[in-house]
Amino acid sequence: MNVKEKSIQISIKDQVSEFKKLDMDLVFIERKEFYEKEVSIIETFAGNWFVGFIGDSFSQLRLRSGNSYLDIATPTGILVPPYKLIEWKIGKGLLHWFGFFSKNKLPFPENETVSIFSWNQIIPQNYQEFIQQLSISKINSQIIESKDGAWISERVKNIIDENYTDDITMDKIAEKLKSNRAYLTRCFAKSYGLSPTDYRIKLRIFEGLKLINQADNKITEAAFASGFSSMNRFEHHFKKIIGVPPSKYVFSKIKT
Repeated sequence: MNVKEKSIQISIKDQVSEFKKLDMDLVFIERKEFYEKEVSIIETFAGNWFVGFIGDSFSQLRLRSGNSYLDIATPTGILVPPYKLIEWKIGKGLLHWFGFFSKNKLPFPENETVSIFSWNQIIPQNYQEFIQQLSISKINSQIIESKDGAWISERVKNIIDENYTDDITMDKIAEKLKSNRAYLTRCFAKSYGLSPTDYRIKLRIFEGLKLINQADNKITEAAFASGFSSMNRFEHHFKKIIGVPPSKYVFSKIKT
């Protein structure tokens, strides 16, 4: 009996996902999701990078850049560096995409912004193939993260990025920046489309997800290491953001 890739298969309402650990350095995801109406989704992948490939799709897909939205033509690839926020508008219909995560740092330090690049519709089968394909891809455009470029919002975001697993509050951030908590919260939401608290929670959830399915941590260890003070809070926010309990994201081995 042989053991193939570690795999996770998850169905959530109109969404079907499959995760595979292709090797020790690369996690592959394929997802098909159907939307009954246009939705807006804000995502971040914490200290992880993410590369997505979008093939044929019956759903209109747009990505916010500054105060406008770019239409995403298919096929295409999208690189999201660590600690970057992206805001999608996904139209009614079927969206089918592939993606890759890794615990390794990308060997391209110049890629510090969300980038849209050409995709030849070849899906890499391991980490080396993935890096090779990414190295020869042509970047077509780059995304402006903030809606207004406010320096104070960027400063708040940087502080959260550096301390999101710690118990740093907006009061402490306001004190550090010699400003008012309510003012900083309004500025952040205006710039990025969500509150500082919601942003920090997203960072913690995706850090926890990485610890579970890339570092093979136990769920309890991942919850506390990602900054949550209790398992109940971790499980509550994980299910709210991801759609299923964290136990669904523990890799199992496929036996043949």
